[in-house]
Amino acid sequence: VTPIEELNDVKRFFVLSFTRNSTRSDQRQAFLNFTQDLYNLLEKHPKNLLLREDDKELSTILSFRSIFFTTTSLTSIGYGVDAPSSVPGRLFCIAYLFCGIPLYLITLADTVGSC
Repeated sequence: VTPIEELNDVKRFFVLSFTRNSTRSDQRQAFLNFTQDLYNLLEKHPKNLLLREDDKELSTILSFRSIFFTTTSLTSIGYGVDAPSSVPGRLFCIAYLFCGIPLYLITLADTVGSC
């Protein structure tokens, strides 16, 4: 069984258990079980639940997360939600931020100055 098939099974089980239960507390428990199953799946396969060629929805989600990471990094907010895990990725991110933050601030100042 591939990680994507396991993910689909977890989603399918959640939909069935959520729609079968009519009480709010049962639905809440189904959701809590779903989040725990997802967490366990991501711990089991941390790198294998990434983008497939034909998965447009996942591509959109990953694109949004990339834009979110870039925006929070360049504006120096840095929520700490995402971070590069490899040493080359971290070094690239540091170099990117050394150049990107000043450019962002210059662009912001020019935008505000022209208003």
